[in-house]
Amino acid sequence: MEAEVVEIPGYVAATWAIDPAHSYVGFVVRHLMIAKVRGHFTGVEGAITTAAEPLGGMGTHPVGNPRRPSLFTG
Repeated sequence: MEAEVVEIPGYVAATWAIDPAHSYVGFVVRHLMIAKVRGHFTGVEGAITTAAEPLGGMGTHPVGNPRRPSLFTG
C-alpha cells in the first residue's frame, strides 16, 4: 500500500524551546470516585523537535480491535 503525500500548510521542521513563563502542565485525578484532586508541575522546561517529514515511517499501528481498522497506516 502506497502512502499518500500530504502537505501541511505552515509546517516548519525545527527545534522549539518550551517557554516556562508561558507554559502550564497540570493534571486531575479522581480519588475514590468521590473527589477530584488537582495538581501541577513547576519548573517546566524542555524542547520539541519536529521532523522534516512529519508522516514518514509511520507504518501500521494496530488499535487492538479487529472490527476497527487502524487509523495510522502507511
